[in-house]
Amino acid sequence: MNKSKAFSTLATCLVAVSLAIIIFVFCTAPFTANRLNAATDVASLRDGWSLLLQDGTLQPVTMPYTHKQTDTAPFTLTYTLPHSQADTLLLTAYYCNTQILLDGAPIYSYQTSADCANFKTDGKVYMLVSLPDNSGGKVLTVTYTPQFGGLKGYRLDTPLLGDKTNLIMDALADGLPHMILMFILLLLGIGLMVYHFINTRNPRYDGNMLYLGLFCVLCVCYLTLHQRWIHLIYPSHFALYVIEFLSHGTLIMPMLLILRNITKGINHKLINAGISLCMANLFVQLVLYFFTPVELRQMLLFSHLTMIITLPIIMGILLNPKGMITTARLEIIYSLVPLGIFGALDIALHYLFPNTRGGFFYKLA
Repeated sequence: MNKSKAFSTLATCLVAVSLAIIIFVFCTAPFTANRLNAATDVASLRDGWSLLLQDGTLQPVTMPYTHKQTDTAPFTLTYTLPHSQADTLLLTAYYCNTQILLDGAPIYSYQTSADCANFKTDGKVYMLVSLPDNSGGKVLTVTYTPQFGGLKGYRLDTPLLGDKTNLIMDALADGLPHMILMFILLLLGIGLMVYHFINTRNPRYDGNMLYLGLFCVLCVCYLTLHQRWIHLIYPSHFALYVIEFLSHGTLIMPMLLILRNITKGINHKLINAGISLCMANLFVQLVLYFFTPVELRQMLLFSHLTMIITLPIIMGILLNPKGMITTARLEIIYSLVPLGIFGALDIALHYLFPNTRGGFFYKLA
């Protein structure tokens, strides 16, 4: 059996096994998640929250909630805890320091951790707050202080009430389908990169397996950081914050590098321009982040603009057969066009519906 046929057979088997696992996971995940949730007895605290206004009145809000403001003025929410045997509350803070009181007595506070560069933000933080005995019926007061301004709003996820172990198990159960899919994608990415290094001396090999493998690994990094469980089990919020934005900023690079290998003429020059733009965006953001007070989150718009500029270039080249130097154009279109379309939809979702989690359309792609 020659190398080409062996690789085709291996790829077919891998796809078949992956599809079988995907079907199994999606068929069994709802049952598994419901069973674990029922066992862990985690309560979702969506209703009953109130926003403390400047005149001292309370405005009811429903979680998840995005507090719309552009400055760094503190804002406060209150909630009367239900009578329960649960002893831990799970709260989120997006780019905010947090002070938590129970009937006026402080029980928890969070500030930007000292391991941050220039004491910058940790990004998205999940806080496991231990509650004193007999907390039922007492008023919880949570004050959020934005760590930097310039955003349209600050998101708060739905708080959860349970005990610490159950809250972590609930997050793992909720993220189980994602973990399995990302594990498959990670194995695929590593396998493609190994295939690249095995075939580097093959004169007929174009090197694209390396870029496709890198794309798989970047997707795993970016999409996994939108899951609750990773923030509960990994101690460094700052590291997760930096990895999320760097993986997002480089997602489009492997696609461009693949097209660079299979285009000619003006299309090749356009791809080189797109690669240069992405590299410049990444370099400028890193310099500004590590040597100035500017935050990665404040520069997210520039990453989105870079993607918006380069995506039409990619689509135009894929749909123009004259600029391609490979006979596998249809296969490339089938693989890259959905990524481009769903990537654009994910950007639109971020601005049109800020309460939704990012990465939804990337998962579909």
